[in-house]
Amino acid sequence: GVIYDHRMTANVVQHAALHARVRAHSRTLTYAPLFHAAGLNATTMPQFHYGGAVFVMRRFEPRACLAHLQDPELAITHTVGVPTTFIALAELPEFRAAHFPALEVAGVGGAPVPLHLLQAWEDKGVVLSQSYGLTEAFGVSFCPPEQAHDRIGSAGHALLHVELRIADAGDVALPRGALGEIQVRGPGVTPGYWRDPEATEAAFTADGWFHTGDAGRLAPDGTLYVVDRIKDLYISGGENVYPAEVEDAIDTLDEVSQSAVIGVPDAKWGEAGLALVLLRDGCALTEQQVLERCRERLARYKVPREVRFVDALPLSPQGKVQKHLLRAAQGVASAA
Repeated sequence: GVIYDHRMTANVVQHAALHARVRAHSRTLTYAPLFHAAGLNATTMPQFHYGGAVFVMRRFEPRACLAHLQDPELAITHTVGVPTTFIALAELPEFRAAHFPALEVAGVGGAPVPLHLLQAWEDKGVVLSQSYGLTEAFGVSFCPPEQAHDRIGSAGHALLHVELRIADAGDVALPRGALGEIQVRGPGVTPGYWRDPEATEAAFTADGWFHTGDAGRLAPDGTLYVVDRIKDLYISGGENVYPAEVEDAIDTLDEVSQSAVIGVPDAKWGEAGLALVLLRDGCALTEQQVLERCRERLARYKVPREVRFVDALPLSPQGKVQKHLLRAAQGVASAA
């Protein structure tokens, strides 16, 4: 269990006002479960502090959610979701004529965001504001709407009081532009894990930086780009492959709703990619078409060995793909 204290909550509330423009008049629509850090901290807790309104969906239902966001009487100004939820909204036929009269901030985080998804919403006049955080350090970075267009694909800059760096496996800070682990420090970071001193000690460097377990890089101006979960990385022929990059290539196909790539054992390369692809309703693709798109956009060693079409992908209550379940179904052990 992740320990939360008053300092962390106060930090989140400050960030909501300073960076996401939450005010007393704000009206937030949330469908993330309230037991989750996103449902509690991204919308509900800040809005309660500032005195606005919180509209809670009992569960995420795309058509109802899209209607709420367009309803002039509800006048929703803020909403936050994961890429899966925004994909589901964008795939509705009604999205083509959708209009969002009061929406000021539509935040997306929890997983790397496909570029085609950002473009689909920008075409509707809504620039999705990407962010980065985790249960142990909820508010790390955020890209406000006025900057999001010029920083497509980024998670923005570090928030107030947040120290952010990229480090190698030995916890040595890396220069701007280098790929490594995202590490954070500041008042928004958990003091540790409940009654688990060993896990707490392992989570921090000797000088107090928290290991996020996520891979990323910092641009010269300090903009953060999140690449993928380090534990989802696989090694093919001695080369690191981040599944999110492969998924982003596959998701550019119009017929694809969502994809998930995992590493599976391979006699020749050690590991190779298995792409699990969920198609949009009424669409068809062949494995060869998917592989050809990957070859067009990726280095050869990143191209999956196999493509399988699936009827569904396992999702967490928040809507993120649960890759540990995909690996378990293939008999692949998950990284610690």
